[in-house]
Amino acid sequence: MGLVAAKDSADVATRADVVLMCVTSTGAVEVAVFGPDGVAEAPPFVKVLVDLSTTEAPITVEFANRLMDQAGAPVSGGPAAALSGTLAIMAGGDPIAIEARTPLMTDLAARFTHMGKVGAGQITKMINQVLVLTNYCVLAEALVLAEKGGYRCQQGAGSPGRGTCRFESVESHVPADDR
Repeated sequence: MGLVAAKDSADVATRADVVLMCVTSTGAVEVAVFGPDGVAEAPPFVKVLVDLSTTEAPITVEFANRLMDQAGAPVSGGPAAALSGTLAIMAGGDPIAIEARTPLMTDLAARFTHMGKVGAGQITKMINQVLVLTNYCVLAEALVLAEKGGYRCQQGAGSPGRGTCRFESVESHVPADDR
């Protein structure tokens, strides 16, 4: 496959034209990019960094201002979507740089969308998270209501997960025999 182990982030950046990174927090991005042996230490840093992490938009903008070419492009869909190639990537960055990276990104994701300037991908991801978490709260309340009413969700024509209330949160978190 042409894969070669690297000793650190700077080594990766030295060898690659495009560095894709997906870590767990804004602080982890800072360490991977600006810490000892980080991506920014690769000589010369004129490559592209695509940060697929879910991070804080203002800090993403600050980091981009310190680099030559960075796109903030958080992913959505979780491990199952990553394995199936159905991730959604919401990118923020220079339109020309984003367009140049689109073929690579569409190999990783079912949907790759340029949302605007650096930070716009992170804002879009936060909006996505608010909507998903709101759905989880509503789903929890609906299931409690069903349980208190003695109702097995699978018994009714308007069962969660069927008809107009069908959505991924129900399919992922309500057992199939209760849908």
